[in-house]
Amino acid sequence: MEKINEFCFLIPHRKHDYDAISRKEIKAPKSIEMQRLEGWEEWDTFKLAGYCAEMGLGDRSELLSKHKINGKVVHLLNDEDLKDIGISAPGDRLKFKKILNQIRRKQRAERRNRIILQEEETLYYNKFDRCLDTCCFLRPENPSTYTLTTHHIEIKKVDKVDPCGIKICGCCRSSYTQNNIDLTQIIDIDIINKPPPCWAILCRSEGRAELIISCHDETITIELRDKKGEEVMNAIMRQVEQNHVINWGTGGC
Repeated sequence: MEKINEFCFLIPHRKHDYDAISRKEIKAPKSIEMQRLEGWEEWDTFKLAGYCAEMGLGDRSELLSKHKINGKVVHLLNDEDLKDIGISAPGDRLKFKKILNQIRRKQRAERRNRIILQEEETLYYNKFDRCLDTCCFLRPENPSTYTLTTHHIEIKKVDKVDPCGIKICGCCRSSYTQNNIDLTQIIDIDIINKPPPCWAILCRSEGRAELIISCHDETITIELRDKKGEEVMNAIMRQVEQNHVINWGTGGC
């Protein structure tokens, strides 16, 4: 888990500008092969043939066009299929299978990193509450964020603390921790619905839902709007179940 400190000054900011400065995301560089395969599922036969030619298979546009092979079906081909469509030479079939392996790797990577949902922590009950916490709307909002992908849930948890550990106005100092949780490590999820305080009820403010995510080695809480709590919990549990099924099917523990 990575912990990062942020400092901000009491001046107006636009929210997206602040996020762009504070996020500090580091992305792993993509391999050249993976870059060239961007959007492969939308390739027509001619673009697929062009990629095959670059990989040393020569001009196969007529053959692929005749058998209606495009990006939507190419990853389904096997060795017998290659023979049936006219790629009979063993060397050519090996080259084509290398292409298929690269496409399948790209497909797995895209599935692994596909975002299911993104949510933000509910910070305020109403505009009055928001006004107090943001120093009359001068300080940018900085909620915790939650991103669910097919295999992980990424949690950026924001805390406002001073050097003594006491929570203070976010204009002075804020810090956050980033945690990527493997969905196979999640044991259970509970939800606690919290009604708004009395003063907020008078303004017809919505309550909050607290999700308690129990993992093998830690417990994490997520705070959302009341109406979002059950939706997010069900989405996480669906992905957890799918990951357990995949893990067991591939011989995982």
